[in-house]
Amino acid sequence: MISALFDYRYYSGEFMDGLKTYKYSSVDTSPLAKYVMKPWWGTFLHYFVPLNVSANSMTFWGFMIGLSHLLLLTIYDPTMTVVQADMLSVAVPAWVWLYGAVAHFFAHTLDGSDGMQARRTGTSSPLGELMDHGLDSVSVSIIVLSIPSVFANHPPSQSPIYQLFTLHVATTVGFYISHWEKYLTGVLYLPWTYDASMLMAQTIFLMVYIAGDAPLDIVQSLTGLTSPEAFLTSVLVGVVAFSIPCTLWNVHLAYQDKSNATAKKMITWGSALQPGVPFLMSNAVFILWHVYGNDNIATSHARLFFYSWALIFANVTTRLIVAQMCSQPYSPINWLIVFPSVGFLVDMYDMVDASTTVWCLFLTLLALHVHYFACLIRQFASYLGVPCLAMAKKQA
Repeated sequence: MISALFDYRYYSGEFMDGLKTYKYSSVDTSPLAKYVMKPWWGTFLHYFVPLNVSANSMTFWGFMIGLSHLLLLTIYDPTMTVVQADMLSVAVPAWVWLYGAVAHFFAHTLDGSDGMQARRTGTSSPLGELMDHGLDSVSVSIIVLSIPSVFANHPPSQSPIYQLFTLHVATTVGFYISHWEKYLTGVLYLPWTYDASMLMAQTIFLMVYIAGDAPLDIVQSLTGLTSPEAFLTSVLVGVVAFSIPCTLWNVHLAYQDKSNATAKKMITWGSALQPGVPFLMSNAVFILWHVYGNDNIATSHARLFFYSWALIFANVTTRLIVAQMCSQPYSPINWLIVFPSVGFLVDMYDMVDASTTVWCLFLTLLALHVHYFACLIRQFASYLGVPCLAMAKKQA
């Protein structure tokens, strides 16, 4: 009965036919990845991961480990104290930060080594890429929404809620344009900022566990910025100074390369910019909701508000990933955006209380995205003839 709920086909067989000729292509020039992370991932696989462990199960459990830390923070800091107008002291137990450092270290390790395990066992497939990058589209928000609780007792000097908005938009822009770039060029250029940001988050969690708030005070004394402002500045520099220019340059080079078959398909500005429509629309809805809403939901129910936004982002991004893998045009219409739009109107005209509105929105989006992603994984597995999580037979 439960299995039947996830048998729905979101895409036609003709749409999926592009998978028959799809080949994953990526470029990673990061010195950190080359000299630190990849050697560690190789060592980790050699000593700790047997050949009968599937790469997809590593992807899944790595995601769940990272998610478990966010769930702990939801329990111990349910209101995301740093964005509240009347600051109250929040006492997240020290062990939660130690757990966070360890959890995200292993989540990052599993996420980085799953592709190596697939190649090691000869079981690479488009399904593995879909699961990896589809869950990454959620993980990027898990990291972002874990950080604010670190700064619960060290709020930024001005507008904490707007700084959280900026942080969320900046990180999702950095992630989304990497996949927009792949949609246009056929190549995933892995950003240098990815491994660095993961290690920075792990280091922050570990330092807070060891020394409490002292490291945050040191940051402020050295930079003149509060710790959340310093963190936001580093993210903005990474996205604005590195990710966006590198993406635009790589797209330019691909269009100049007459042999790039993927780029030749996207010959108009309209088709190239089309994936930006649902991304911009979803961001606009949540920003307008905060600015014009009636109950200041983004502050009073920060976690549910941003969790809902994260689910919309994951859905929009996963659809872009699927369109690229199947060599199909990306539809600018995403019906999930209707739900936060309705929530905004309900709140603006004060039809239902804020708590009911945001809870209904979050649970609806959670159910719809989980259904979409689970059905998608099953459809890919069925089309490709490979298992979802178990070890697949080696590809000839």
